[in-house]
Amino acid sequence: MDELAALTKLERVYRESSLLCFTETWLNQDTPDSVISLTGFTFVRADRSVAES
Repeated sequence: MDELAALTKLERVYRESSLLCFTETWLNQDTPDSVISLTGFTFVRADRSVAES
């Protein structure tokens, strides 16, 4: 996330993007939003339950 945070802060093409899409299969309800948040962007999460993993 540090590299992505730097890119969105320093690189115009990232900073001015309307949409960035990522998938991460290891996120779950135990992963706080603060770990994956980026300033200026809104996250939409759809965590899997443990039973679905």
